[in-house]
Amino acid sequence: MIKGLIFDMDGTIFDTERLYYKGWKNVARDNGYELPDELLDTMRGGALDVCERIFNSYFKGARDFLTDREQRQKYIFKEVGEKGVPYKPGLKELFSFLKENGYKKALATSTHRKVVDFYLSNCDMSEDDFDFIMTGDMVKNGKPAPDIFIMAAKGLGIEPSECAVVEDSKNGIRAGYDSGARVIHIPDLEKITDKEEAMLSAKLGTLTDIRDWLLKVNGESEIK
Repeated sequence: MIKGLIFDMDGTIFDTERLYYKGWKNVARDNGYELPDELLDTMRGGALDVCERIFNSYFKGARDFLTDREQRQKYIFKEVGEKGVPYKPGLKELFSFLKENGYKKALATSTHRKVVDFYLSNCDMSEDDFDFIMTGDMVKNGKPAPDIFIMAAKGLGIEPSECAVVEDSKNGIRAGYDSGARVIHIPDLEKITDKEEAMLSAKLGTLTDIRDWLLKVNGESEIK
């Protein structure tokens, strides 16, 4: 039985992966270099050290990841500060359903806590909308390692097998699967492969569809 849901943040509950994409492209343009979409796909959803290793391996010292990432982050903060955080479709409806029906909710994101706090301060959600929050700076081995989801389940007081992880990226799907949780994929920018497809318990169109999936999996027929 599924008792709790563990949500990725960027590209899953917030429509922010497009901001990250635009931010990286702006950094590359302003500094006169090319940043392939394939490289961004490989980094998407990964822990900071994983992304740094991938980036530096590709550029072989010609660019500094942390410097360029800081420039990208300034773009993100400016956009969010001016326009607020864009939600993914169905987020508010899903969270209302989960609250009314007693499901536990955790956030498990590779993004660091200061960014999460900034996002929550620029939307009408808050830390209180989650029973537990895990961020990238709270775990030694980030996605695609499963640690962040294992620790999130522990924070909820339930086993990973009693959780459904909601993800959009390859790195997140792999981490969720290896944690022992069921994995729900809500597609965003990144195309997954047959390898990740085989790890999924469900591939759904929007967050709204999770409600019916939960009712089916848990054998429930009525909505409170």
